[in-house]
Amino acid sequence: MSGQLSEQIEILTNSLRVTEDHWDALSILDGLRSAYLLDGNDEQAEIAATDIVSRAAIFVRESKWTTEQKSSVLDKMFDAYVTLAPNDFHSFLMALEWDRDPKERFYQPRLSILRSVADDLTDMMVYDMYDIMMLSMPPGTGKSTLGLFFLMWVIGRQPDKCNLAIGYSTPMAKSFYDRIGSIDESLDYNYHKIFPKLTRVYTSAKELEYDFSNDPSDVKKPFSSLTCASVGGSLTGRTRWENLLYCDDMVEGAETAMSPTRLEKLWELYNSNARSRKKEGCKELHIGTRWSLKDPIGRLMAIYGDKPRCKIVSLPAMDESDESNFDYGYGVGFSTEMYRDLRLTLSTIAWNALYQQQPIEAEGLLFPVDKLRRFSIGDIDFEH
Repeated sequence: MSGQLSEQIEILTNSLRVTEDHWDALSILDGLRSAYLLDGNDEQAEIAATDIVSRAAIFVRESKWTTEQKSSVLDKMFDAYVTLAPNDFHSFLMALEWDRDPKERFYQPRLSILRSVADDLTDMMVYDMYDIMMLSMPPGTGKSTLGLFFLMWVIGRQPDKCNLAIGYSTPMAKSFYDRIGSIDESLDYNYHKIFPKLTRVYTSAKELEYDFSNDPSDVKKPFSSLTCASVGGSLTGRTRWENLLYCDDMVEGAETAMSPTRLEKLWELYNSNARSRKKEGCKELHIGTRWSLKDPIGRLMAIYGDKPRCKIVSLPAMDESDESNFDYGYGVGFSTEMYRDLRLTLSTIAWNALYQQQPIEAEGLLFPVDKLRRFSIGDIDFEH
């Protein structure tokens, strides 16, 4: 640390101790954040940024401040989120969409549900708390978009490491590839403000691969930063996953879910084609809507569910009070009334699996579960 920078940090620290003014405190903290970044002290910069976010959230809700002051505080808040983003997925999501119209944002309208999921993903990738995580949510609730943003974050943090994203089909894998490329190129997202050194050095639409580097003069690595493929696609010789194996909706639909043969084949493909190429230390994230106890998430839960390095997150459509968990703002969610209406036309088995994330096996049932009537011994008249 240079003497001038050290002196500046000391002055700012002492000023922060004595000030009682919120506006002054935020300005001082922003100066400290910048000074620590110049000094290369990322840990202290993140501490200052965390304090800025906390204080700024209170500041903008108070009515006594002018519009100009609130605008300045929001700018400081954004800079704080950018500082925190490489090591905090929630902050990454906040900073990524900061300049988008609020009605166009993905994360903020869904914050009440997805914040805890974002924190779990940070715990897995940054703090090494988990080796494998399974996230099951109803259709249309944002799990795949969250997963793709997560992939972007993982790549931005460590572009030198390779990752695999797989889905049930090649068109689905291509959708991963297209959407990640679109976010990387879009001016609507602040991806390159968060990772300013990151450069795409290789693109292959044929192989569905991207390679990224923090050095624009780099050439493609032997194994790309991201490979997208179907669960049954050929991966021989293409890469070894060392950072993340991302599996999104590997069950194509009801036809696969109701066929024990197809589910068994899917399980074998996942193990032989994707999981077998993991390097030690590679994390796994499985995202999907539940279909069966024997779908990949169900089988992994049976194997790893009670192990401390496995995280299972299951978010049902309706809570214990029969109210929607996904009634997001800006009209992007599902109201209680809509879910109740959907439930009227679905079998109990389908509703419990797809929407409540509680699959049961229909195999061998003579009658639908919701049509069965139950009696105790005392209800039976043995004399007639």
